[in-house]
Amino acid sequence: MTFGAGVDQKGTVLMLTFGTGIGSALFTRGLLVPNTEFGHIEIRGHDAETRASERAKELHDLSWGKWA
Repeated sequence: MTFGAGVDQKGTVLMLTFGTGIGSALFTRGLLVPNTEFGHIEIRGHDAETRASERAKELHDLSWGKWA
């Protein structure tokens, strides 16, 4: 919220990163909302990042279309 697209945004801002895991941060009125790590949401009994990360894409040899 100090640099980039979130600067001076008055409403809600969601930041996501996809790599070896899934990173996320949710801000409202410039304040971080705690406990919003989307990579740890459970999907079919597993953390989301075990199914949706770049590592999962490579592990299962998924095309970009299949992964998305």
